Amino acid sequence: MLELARNVAKFAAETQTKPGGVLNLGYFIATVVSVGASKMDVSRPFDSTTLSLPYVSSAASLNPGDPCFVLVPGSLANAIVLGDGKLSNL
Repeated sequence: MLELARNVAKFAAETQTKPGGVLNLGYFIATVVSVGASKMDVSRPFDSTTLSLPYVSSAASLNPGDPCFVLVPGSLANAIVLGDGKLSNL
């Protein structure tokens, strides 16, 4: 988790130092639909679309129906599930 935080900080610093660089870092709370070996299916509130996203090892204990925190660096193609929706493990 610490390494992920360092990488996000590095990404933010590199983006801000580039000419015209704009930090495009978003997040949202989603609901776990299912958990696979390397990806987790989640859905955003009021949206029936399911997103299949990678997750960190500390999020592996989440169960279907649990809220989860999704970090989006840039676009949804880069999104990752970081943990529960309460952020208790950050």
